[in-house]
Amino acid sequence: MKRRTLSLVLACALSVALLSACGGPEVPLEELRQQAEAAKAAGDSVGGQVRCTVTGLPAGLGGPGWREAVESELARHLFAIPAVKALGFGDGAARAALRGSQANDALRTDGTRVWTVTNHNGGINGGVTNGMPVTFTVTFKPTPSIAISQDTVDLARMENCTVTVQGRHDPCIALRAAPIVEAAAALALWRVLDPQAGDLDTLRLRLDGIDRQLVQLFVRRQELSRDIGAYKAACGLPVQDPEREAQVLRSRGDLAPERREQVERLYETLMALSREEQS
Repeated sequence: MKRRTLSLVLACALSVALLSACGGPEVPLEELRQQAEAAKAAGDSVGGQVRCTVTGLPAGLGGPGWREAVESELARHLFAIPAVKALGFGDGAARAALRGSQANDALRTDGTRVWTVTNHNGGINGGVTNGMPVTFTVTFKPTPSIAISQDTVDLARMENCTVTVQGRHDPCIALRAAPIVEAAAALALWRVLDPQAGDLDTLRLRLDGIDRQLVQLFVRRQELSRDIGAYKAACGLPVQDPEREAQVLRSRGDLAPERREQVERLYETLMALSREEQS
């Protein structure tokens, strides 16, 4: 859990400058703390909700398809947070008790811009941002590791038994979750921003992200080249294989015919570096 939440927070540092995400417990903070302390004293735990509001997003991001819908991208990142069990946009589950006339957000204009009088839909309609703040509520389950004895099964013996978890465990995950929710939201929405509509800093952030992936892949490629060199040495094979290199140039160029010349130049350099690694 620590590794996953840390990666989300680090990713947020690259994306939060593009928008403003603010999250906090749905229940008043002090009230939730009191509930958590009472549960802890009893050896138990409580769940909680984090309400997040995102501002600074233009209208028109996302799309109606499940792959491009803004809700889909947010859900994919938010459900990656351990202990998240539910997610609601805008008024969320409360809209099930409303009629359409109550749940719809009326549109208004002053002749130059359009806004909604209410925000029951949380700033998203049909998978697309409408220019209003994007709002959602994330529900966290109670911490499962508690001191109270619980029924379980010993899988090694296939017998019913009980378990009591000792040690230090947070009685309420939601109390610590707001920064993680903010980070996940910022990363998700950064991914749906149109790169063609971004400023120079935005485009460079995307380029930096691609470069980090390229460097990681290059290191893995060189490590494989070293292993191939060891195999060749053990079998008495030469380092350079002109026929193989020609085949690589052709096949890699076929992957991007419109950039064949650039791709082949890139792979000429990569293969030269591979030969160095194998020597």
